[in-house]
Amino acid sequence: MIKQRSALVTGAGKGLGDAFARGIAADGCAVMVNNRSHEGEPSSAKNIADSLIEQGFAASHDDHAVDGKGAWQASVSRLEVPVDGAGDLMAAVFTGATLRGEPLEGALAHALASTHGVLRQTAELGVAEMALVAAQGEIATPSLAVTVTPLT
Repeated sequence: MIKQRSALVTGAGKGLGDAFARGIAADGCAVMVNNRSHEGEPSSAKNIADSLIEQGFAASHDDHAVDGKGAWQASVSRLEVPVDGAGDLMAAVFTGATLRGEPLEGALAHALASTHGVLRQTAELGVAEMALVAAQGEIATPSLAVTVTPLT
């Protein structure tokens, strides 16, 4: 059992990611699902999170975080940067923040701000892969302040 733990599952829109998210939710883990979507398309991650919530599991998607203590929402402006790995970066930063003991809402803010900062710098540099080295400061200390609000 993994009760009272949180996980961010990237690529959760279908296949193995979907199955993994559902499996760990059923085992007691609060799950945040993330999947690439494009402007104007419905979020498959939102559909999966909504399905898990309807079944009574703690779940969230993209810009939400839910655990046994509450639910939070945050948002940042959307950047159209055609690179792979943004979800993995967000998962790594989110996981690192929770392992350092940050509360879930702080981990959500840090993950969103860091990922946004790396993508913004990648777009400014005009490179085809995420500029992780050039933007490493954004991972440690994001320049964007993200406001996290509780959901009622």
